[in-house]
Amino acid sequence: MAVGRISGPLLKDNLLRNGVNLAFETNLLYLDVVNSRLGVKTTTPQYDLDINGTTRSTFLYTSTQADIATFTVTGSTISSTSNTITFTPNGVNPTIFSGTIKVGNLSLTGNTVSSTDTNGNINITANGTGGINLNSNVLITGNLHATGNITADGNIQLGDNVATDTVSFTGEVNSDILPSANALYNLGSNALQWNNVYAQTANVTNFNITNFTANSLNTSGSPSLYISGNTIASVGTNADVNLTTNGTGGVLIGNFKFYQNNITNTVSNSVTQLTQSTYSWTASITIGSAITLTTAVITGTTLTFASASGTVAVGQTLSGGTVLAGTYIVSGAGTVWTVSSSQNTTCTTSTPITMSVSSTTAGTLAAGIYITSGAALNTLIVATAVENPALSGAGGIGTYFVNISQTVASTAMTGVGAGYVKVTGTYGLVIPSGTTASRPALAYTEVGMVRYNTDQGYVEVYNGTAWSSIAGASSGISTTQASDIALGIVISLG
Repeated sequence: MAVGRISGPLLKDNLLRNGVNLAFETNLLYLDVVNSRLGVKTTTPQYDLDINGTTRSTFLYTSTQADIATFTVTGSTISSTSNTITFTPNGVNPTIFSGTIKVGNLSLTGNTVSSTDTNGNINITANGTGGINLNSNVLITGNLHATGNITADGNIQLGDNVATDTVSFTGEVNSDILPSANALYNLGSNALQWNNVYAQTANVTNFNITNFTANSLNTSGSPSLYISGNTIASVGTNADVNLTTNGTGGVLIGNFKFYQNNITNTVSNSVTQLTQSTYSWTASITIGSAITLTTAVITGTTLTFASASGTVAVGQTLSGGTVLAGTYIVSGAGTVWTVSSSQNTTCTTSTPITMSVSSTTAGTLAAGIYITSGAALNTLIVATAVENPALSGAGGIGTYFVNISQTVASTAMTGVGAGYVKVTGTYGLVIPSGTTASRPALAYTEVGMVRYNTDQGYVEVYNGTAWSSIAGASSGISTTQASDIALGIVISLG
């Protein structure tokens, strides 16, 4: 519709409309006079200004509320009727920028994400089996706590200051611990040492130890060496234990030095003794009820009998007939036994003579120990009492058999082993030798001391007051004396 100039009353009537809508170019501009609405490209405006198309404005101002698609802007609040809001910037480096963004209790300012509630946590949760990927360096200035597993594929450094940083293991290590280079790194140091190391097997090239304590120790190889308590033993049938030194060095045990075929006492003027062990204990001795033997005969060291009125055991003494005093049973079973003394006689009884040990002071008790002091002097321990295993002596307190019939109340006793010194071989035993003038000084003599006198030509013994021939004061003669006697006999007989 073309509109020319309108003036006067006609213009007024057209502007007032009087309830009649006005359309320009059908719907280009539509005045809804009835509803007081203005439409652009629509003849049914739904709002005060309803534009059906694209609107461009250099400045758009709404004083109360603006509705844009599903968004509503009211004051400082942007809301949407959709459950998803998508920000899609365009360009080479698309950016959505805001000084501070707050989402619930979460605040984003610059490159900082923080929690706005007091002591509030920040939770980052992936969906399902998805993970959280941090593709750059991560710096944590506080504590790091993980309730699940931790896996690190690269290098790990724990701490940056030896003096202040510590690493604590409250769980168990479930893998090998291997150094990255052979024979380069240490476990502990001279200043900071581990207290105790518990291991099943230790394979070590070199040992440098101040104190070494182990329940037992086995060396490798065959045969090998076993060390436990105060025992060093070889592991292997008939294997020797070798103590080897360098050069002319010897093996020192106490004051004794062992080198090749020599045993030397390293203390000047000391007395070298071959002694038996001394034992001490407190015990009582009781004579048990005699066991009657029927048709019992001792032939040599064999005892046979038809029957017995009680239980016969190793260690019991034998009596009756002409049995030698102190004869006891050494071994056997049933009705055939071995006795301690060879003889040919009959026998009528076997008597348990038991020693009950209540305490021990020194040494381990065993068969073959003679009592050397106390009321049971010269009594021999012959066996462990086996008639009651729960009370049998096993080196300490308990019950033992002895060989002399006697009753002794509980008393202190001492004893020594019944062994002796034996030198084997066929060539002989070399004893000290020297002239009469080289006899030891009185301070170093003892009764029974033996030496060969090179001046006199005989073996002499010290009797406590003087040196004399081992054959006796009247019967011993020297080689020179024997030669003189022989020469005199030849001359006298012609």
